[in-house]
Amino acid sequence: MKILHLIEKGNSLRQSHDGHLESCMWPLDGDEQSADYVALHKQKSQRSWKGGRILRVREATEDELSAQADGTAPRKGRMIVQFEPIREYLSLIHIS
Repeated sequence: MKILHLIEKGNSLRQSHDGHLESCMWPLDGDEQSADYVALHKQKSQRSWKGGRILRVREATEDELSAQADGTAPRKGRMIVQFEPIREYLSLIHIS
């Protein structure tokens, strides 16, 4: 079982049209994209506050990139992680 640990900055968690959660946008490599679970942390030293089983990882659309653009960094290639929340399991996970 592979867990993708992410430091969630800002308010980028949203509910998808099918009721799952999406955390965007991340520059993930191939290894990170193959994770089974995601754990979102507010800070590296804190327990995860949200996470679950990854359903899919997809590239952000042009509309999503435009809506999130802040002009400081290129957003091309940013990935969105869609997951099914599992609170009981992920509250025990720490970043190693």
